Parts: sequence; structure tokens; C-alpha cells
Amino acid sequence: MKIKITESQYRKIVNEVGGYDDHNIMAAHGGHIHGSLSRSILDTVGLIGTFTQHLESDEINKMNIMTATANLSNKFQQDINIINDLSGEIYLDDDFKELVMGYKSAMDKVLKYFRMLSGYSPGIMGGKPENLSYGLGMTMSDSELRVGIAKKLMSLGEYIERLGEMFNTILRRYQSRLDN
Repeated sequence: MKIKITESQYRKIVNEVGGYDDHNIMAAHGGHIHGSLSRSILDTVGLIGTFTQHLESDEINKMNIMTATANLSNKFQQDINIINDLSGEIYLDDDFKELVMGYKSAMDKVLKYFRMLSGYSPGIMGGKPENLSYGLGMTMSDSELRVGIAKKLMSLGEYIERLGEMFNTILRRYQSRLDN
């Protein structure tokens, strides 16, 4: 079966970028996906930076480390959920999608370790309801806990660095695509 199309229809098909037939739609969709991912990851990087500064300076005690680890775990879970929701929407840039999925996998591993270290459950302390801390971190020394957390966070470093570079690359790619 043959399909006949006009020359203008042919040009529109040939000029289509990655499945998008309208550059404005491509920009809106791609901008939303990449913007959401970059904002979430940037927030996480900021939290990791603040947390590691406190870990290195001995400003916080073991219980605060446990609390911060539980809070960082929650942020990692949010990022994983965002990546799960948006990764299927990355239609262009397979290298970007592969990197994001690698970062998610690395975060999964850190998250599992952090959940082993620290958690909270409701309980009664002194006749009053409180959140009680539990986890492997309670049995570790302060320095063991700090070193273990730092090592796990360092495992994300390569991905974070590569993602920073990739977000700039993606921006240049979209600008190039929109200029055509």
C-alpha cells in the first residue's frame, strides 16, 4: 500500500524532532520533565551538602544524625517516586534517561542502607506518646555511623556530577532543536 503526501506534509514529517510535530509542545513537555527532575535533584544535592557539612564538623549528636538520616531517606523516596513517574516521559535523549535510571538505582541502595540505620515508630515514653528511634545506627559508635553514612552518600557523587553536566547538555540540545 502506498500513501501519497504533499511536499509540505513531507517537510513537516522530516522536520519533526524526536516524535514531536510541534516545537512548542516539545519545549513545554521536555521543559516540564527536565525541570521537575532537575529541581528535585538539586534540592537533594543541597540537603546532602548541608548534612555532610554537619557530619564532618561534629555539630550534631548521634540522635540528630539518626533523625537527619530518616529525613534524608524521605527525600530520597520522593526523588525515586518522581523519577518513576517521569522517566517514561523521556522520549528523547536516551543517554539522559539511562543516567537518571542509574541515579535512581544508586539512590535505592542508599535508601535501603539508611532505612536499616534509622527509623521512627510511635511509642510511649514516660507516659507520653513519642516517636521512638530504632535501627542499626543505634548500635554503632558515633564515628562508625558518620563514616558509614558518608561512604553511602559518596556513592551518589559520580551520578550527581554527571547529572549536573547532563542537565546543561539537555538544555543545549533543546535550544538547538528549537532553533531548527
